[in-house]
Amino acid sequence: MDEVDGLLQQGNLQLITRLHDKIPRMFDDGVRLQMVACSATLHNFDVKKLAEKIMYFPNWVDLKVNVV
Repeated sequence: MDEVDGLLQQGNLQLITRLHDKIPRMFDDGVRLQMVACSATLHNFDVKKLAEKIMYFPNWVDLKVNVV
């Protein structure tokens, strides 16, 4: 999902949650769904809160480079 911060600011949390609830968590062969989320706004509190809610043991990778 792209621009999730904008979707949240527009009040679409329930829409995002409903869409996520329709995605199967595990397939018939026992394989668990792996979700990858990429965003430039992971530092946004609402985006981070949503990711923590809908992802199973999320891992955060920050590729921001500090140039001095």
